[in-house]
Amino acid sequence: MQLDHLRETNPTSLKTIGLLAFILKGREKYGKAEEQYRQLFKAAGEETVDEKTLRTSLDFGSILRNLGKNEEAIERYEQIADEVLNLKDDIHFIGIADVITGLAKELAALGRAETAEKILRLEIEKIKGEEEMLLTLALCQLALAEMLTEQERYAEV
Repeated sequence: MQLDHLRETNPTSLKTIGLLAFILKGREKYGKAEEQYRQLFKAAGEETVDEKTLRTSLDFGSILRNLGKNEEAIERYEQIADEVLNLKDDIHFIGIADVITGLAKELAALGRAETAEKILRLEIEKIKGEEEMLLTLALCQLALAEMLTEQERYAEV
């Protein structure tokens, strides 16, 4: 099987572990994917905050949620939120909108809509007026509008 081959070729490679976890998640083998993500985070240790590590953390939180480990998923999401909101103002990357909106949707799905709304509003304020961040701004505003609409808070949209 291809997954066994990946595991055998270089089992300690972070890329291999990450790829294996991603494949397992796609096949809805959440228990095995969880094991791989835990191995990945253990092997990686403390890394810099970048788009790839944030996306990986978001995927891992999604797996935890699918396994019914909601409290652990919330902890993971809150950690991601802290990392995103504490990025220096001059540090931006193209995929930040996907990470922030994905994070907000996951938190809202776990009943943490207030936290999700706070994250979106803080990011919107942080990047407002930055010309190179117009797409991120629009996507965050759209996610916020969607969240407010779901809560029937139409006057705020």
